Amino acid sequence: NFETDEQFEAALSAEDMTMDDLRRSMERQVMISRVRQVAIMSKVRLTEFEIREYYENHLDDYGIPRRVTLREILIESLEGNTNLETDRILMEKAEAARQRILKGESFASVAAEISDSQSRSKGGLIGPIDENDLAPAIQDLLINMEPSDMSQPFKTTLGYQILQLDTLTEAGFVPFEEVKDEIQNRIFIERRDAEFESYMGTLREEAIIEWKNEALREAYDERIAQNLADKSDM
Repeated sequence: NFETDEQFEAALSAEDMTMDDLRRSMERQVMISRVRQVAIMSKVRLTEFEIREYYENHLDDYGIPRRVTLREILIESLEGNTNLETDRILMEKAEAARQRILKGESFASVAAEISDSQSRSKGGLIGPIDENDLAPAIQDLLINMEPSDMSQPFKTTLGYQILQLDTLTEAGFVPFEEVKDEIQNRIFIERRDAEFESYMGTLREEAIIEWKNEALREAYDERIAQNLADKSDM
């Protein structure tokens, strides 16, 4: 709150105080705070039951969405070329690719050979991706599919596409043990801060100094708070 030492010293002078007076007062308060710090921390209690209870009451915060890895083959139509004959040729090409896979060729090798998608360099691989991030029509297509299942060719705005469900991870939750420490720290900090605020209120009520300058009082409180915070981190 004070941009220069001169401003700070002027505020002290207005309180009929010197830097030595303030230093001695702060030293007394810090000594008291170090003793009471033990009392503050001793009030912060946390059990395994409370940590697990928090986890169970906030399961939505630890949800893992259903995730899929797909492979695709895209037979792309030329822009503006949408006549029935072209559409038939695209469909036949897509179906021919599907038949090759049904006869034993791998989806990845066929995709790498004929797909017009950028994913062809990876054998048509897409993902893993959250299922919710897929278009609704694709989500509907995947509902009854199992890993390694392949779709029929279907028409899109780009042409004809075939999808294979490569891997599927069902929706679930992050295991409790993986977030236990995070939850413990979160609750501990909340409780410690609440005790700290209560303690600071007590300090202000018991303080001998009657401040006339609000900015100086705030600077004093900030210094005391910093000393307490430094001590609690040790």
